[in-house]
Amino acid sequence: NTDFLTFKYEIQRMNDASTSFNLQPKFDIASAQRPEEYLQNIQIRLNSVLDKLSANSELATLTQIACLIKQSKHVAIIGIRESLEIALNLQLGFLMRKQSVDVPENTTVLSEITKNYTENDVIIIISNNGNYFSSNRDDWYQIRNAKAKLVLISQDYSGKFSPIFDYIFKIGFDDKRIGTLPTIIVSDYLLTCFDTHE
Repeated sequence: NTDFLTFKYEIQRMNDASTSFNLQPKFDIASAQRPEEYLQNIQIRLNSVLDKLSANSELATLTQIACLIKQSKHVAIIGIRESLEIALNLQLGFLMRKQSVDVPENTTVLSEITKNYTENDVIIIISNNGNYFSSNRDDWYQIRNAKAKLVLISQDYSGKFSPIFDYIFKIGFDDKRIGTLPTIIVSDYLLTCFDTHE
């Protein structure tokens, strides 16, 4: 049981330090009484995510998005909070593949991107909960007027802003207890699509 307590402590520490791991408080780490139940709970939720993602009929859209990224002169990936962290991880993944990607971390940089990007470029918005624009109205106006192609990747998206996007990939997983894990898995799959697309 000491090993489990150490394991539990490490997960809690990682949750506190980073939003990308993000199993907090969805799995009630502090209230887990028995390691077996705790791990079974995680396994059930992870299996649920993987089952739902593998059944997603729009997975081919990620291949189209990867193709669009390869063909684009400039690429920007935008997100806030946990989505920003996923965007930064994607940026690193693309840089390792020799693909330059901008990740604007403030409105000023985003403004420059939306003004300077052309129809040969792409802007990807990652929004875990589909509410990026509801909390970023200024960004919405800038992005809406951009000449670049627009892509949205979201776990839970209502479709309110659909007409402005060239591609939308809705992960279709709205169980908030799992956190950002579906988006993390999809972003990893996007990198795989990028690797395999000629």
